This record gives sequence, structure tokens and C-alpha cells, in this order.
Amino acid sequence: DWDLQRAINSHYENSNLQDHSTSTGSRSNYSSQTSVSGSNSGRFDRKKIEQLWSNYCDPHDQSKTSIEQLICLLKDLNFDPVDRETLVLCWKLNCETQGEIKKQEFLNGMNELQCDTLDKLREKIRQINREIDYDNEKFKQLYLYTFNFGRSSTQKKNLDRIPGIQRP
Repeated sequence: DWDLQRAINSHYENSNLQDHSTSTGSRSNYSSQTSVSGSNSGRFDRKKIEQLWSNYCDPHDQSKTSIEQLICLLKDLNFDPVDRETLVLCWKLNCETQGEIKKQEFLNGMNELQCDTLDKLREKIRQINREIDYDNEKFKQLYLYTFNFGRSSTQKKNLDRIPGIQRP
């Protein structure tokens, strides 16, 4: 995933394990430990995602967020609702509707991103946001998502015109 921090951690963990296995003569110890520490499964807790969801879901309909809860989430992430980071968050959670996040979108997105805390989510979204500036494929994916996200109906081929805005 081009996650620099994870790559650095993996490098040092593997170096330490290799040094240990070389000194003890045990190569099997090295391979069994790398498979556990090389994956992020030991540091990812699905129950934490459920807890996060309970903090931001609509108290009247726990299957989605209300606009107020979404604003609270963005505030806790230190994201401005009008900045691209917010759009990247919606893209990576695969949100279908503007102004809300459905529970399944949140749970699946957090799982896909391997984020179980707001700090991990903030850093992951900021990393992806930076990558968009130089990764044409990610930019294209975000662009296509944004266009479809902005349409009021999947039957339309273009975006709605905002009343009061004049064409130049």
C-alpha cells in the first residue's frame, strides 16, 4: 500500500528477527514470526471500529450518520468539510450519499484501510491525499468517484446546476 511507516517498521522488525535467528541458528523462528508481524492483523482491532461507529452514528437511526454526526467526525479528524481530505474520506469509505455515511460503508472502509482509531484514519487519509498530487491513477479514481458522488441521480449524465451561480 506504499505505507512508508509500515515499511520502515517491517524492515526493522525483520532485521531484528533475522539477527536473532542467525545468532541462534533457528531459521524457522524467523519465518513464523514475520508472517505474524508482517501482516497488520496484530495491530488492527475490529471491535474498535464498532466502538468508533457508535460514537458517530445517528442516535435515531444507527444504520447511518446524521449530518451533525458527520460534522463531528470531521471535526475530530481535524478535517475541514470543504477540503479535499473530506472527499478522500468519502471516497475511501465508498459513500453513496452526500452528507451521510452508512454503517456498512464505515465498517468496510475502515477495514479496507486497516484503521481502527481516528489517528490512524487521519494519517491514512492525509497520506492518500498527498499521493493524489503525483499518482495519476489515484487522481483519476477520485475524479470519477467525485463526479458520480456529486450527481443527484445515477440516471443523469451531468451535475445539477446550483441556483444563483452564473456562467462566465
